[in-house]
Amino acid sequence: MSKNLLQQDPPLDNRSGGNYLPRRLLLKRGGQLLGVATALGLAETLSGCGSNASADAAAAPDAGITLDQVTNARGTAKIIGWQFYHAPELDTANVKSQWGYIGGNEDTITKTAQPGAIDLVTMTNGYDDQLVAAKRVIPTNPALLSNWANINPTFRNWPEISRNGSVLSIPLQWSYGYMQWDARFTTEPKSLDDLFSPKLARKVGLPDDPYAVITTFARLLGYADPQKLKPNEFQKVVDTLNRFKSQLLTLHQYGEEPALLARGDIWVDLPCYASSFLDARKAGAKMETSLLGSWSYLDCCTVVRGADIPVALSFINNTLETGAQAALASKAWSFPVVDSALYGVPKELQFSSLDAILSKAPLQPGVPFDNNNGFVSFPEWIKAWERFKAL
Repeated sequence: MSKNLLQQDPPLDNRSGGNYLPRRLLLKRGGQLLGVATALGLAETLSGCGSNASADAAAAPDAGITLDQVTNARGTAKIIGWQFYHAPELDTANVKSQWGYIGGNEDTITKTAQPGAIDLVTMTNGYDDQLVAAKRVIPTNPALLSNWANINPTFRNWPEISRNGSVLSIPLQWSYGYMQWDARFTTEPKSLDDLFSPKLARKVGLPDDPYAVITTFARLLGYADPQKLKPNEFQKVVDTLNRFKSQLLTLHQYGEEPALLARGDIWVDLPCYASSFLDARKAGAKMETSLLGSWSYLDCCTVVRGADIPVALSFINNTLETGAQAALASKAWSFPVVDSALYGVPKELQFSSLDAILSKAPLQPGVPFDNNNGFVSFPEWIKAWERFKAL
């Protein structure tokens, strides 16, 4: 195995003494790397592989594997994924894990190139098509996971985790973004028109994240499928963002907004994630939150072609245990896909109704990687964002 594939980055969690990597950096960094990848021709490379590789994805590499083999598997699962999901509670006495951390979703493309080097990846399901097109991942038979039924049916039955009738990605955790505003200076913005109020001129912050911001503004404009935008719809979003420059003080990196809010430099910030509002409160701001323009995403485990399948599935199965799910929620400030683990959600983020949250922040499937179906592709999102920043 190539050692650099599983090279571990320095600790990034400030609750254990490092610098906390905000959850939304996964999409931010993914967007940056996709822009680079597009420039290098990655989009064309994947297109050449066949961006709709569903027939290949529907092959059954785990055929012949039995539930008994998965249950009795022994070994080490080699994983590429986000550091905030690396928790000791995911290991068992028989199946341990060895992790390599990714800095962007495209890392899963490059780090799964060597067959057998990696067993599974953890990432947002929105990037599944890229991995399928590159022939890097394989479907999973849920019958081989004794804890499959533990998953809330909303996530277990979501069509976006499957390709051509076969389950490709196993739900791991989910989360959503929110808007926050400082009650010291302003009342709650309840619409896009409110965000355009002259009182908020130069008092709004946005993250430097095209994936998150464009999706959020498409939601604010009322598009039912904010990540599947036709060219005319996308242009309306871009035009709205360009007009919003009058309201914008800064495009910031994730983690910078609490200080901006505490100083009163900005009064409103969106979209925000994880503990941002609490960090701003601790710094002196009087933060409130709402789900204006919000949307949700699902992070999953996906088996890599050439994996030790019994070991990989045994590890995935344990991620669906109540204790493992609660540990992930506590560490990553995310939400479990297993209802019995909701006690692990930090109290400030706890909710009483999943359906109520998802009705206001619906799950999104991811931005198309190509424009074969008439929707604006993610590389085009990146280009539009760079033009927006240059204005």
